[in-house]
Amino acid sequence: MFIGINGCSLKTNENLEVLRGIPVERMMIETDSPYCEIKNTHAGIQFVKSVWSSKKKDKYEPGSVVKGRNEPCLVRQVLEVVAGCKGIADIEGLSKILYHNTCRLFFPHDIDASANAQLESGTAVQDC
Repeated sequence: MFIGINGCSLKTNENLEVLRGIPVERMMIETDSPYCEIKNTHAGIQFVKSVWSSKKKDKYEPGSVVKGRNEPCLVRQVLEVVAGCKGIADIEGLSKILYHNTCRLFFPHDIDASANAQLESGTAVQDC
């Protein structure tokens, strides 16, 4: 079983407590765009480091996001909240584990066996 985490999963302190109890080896992250962005009122916002400028749809510029719409690139913010909430400093390592989880679920026959063995041996990024 895998559990998907998105911006709506990070609204309250209670949500963050639940997140802390989910093993990263059983987690996937997502945006659910165009909805479920992490808002300034969400408890998880304290861990967000990446921001993009936003423009109204009719004034869109490359490198910005459409104002009021969750964009796929904002999955980085979900990753930052998961890392911050769980006390994981190695965000790159965490992203690899979460990517690997996604591959295990959706592409089980294409997984690199050594990466799978590393996760199962417990030598991957650990929760603090």
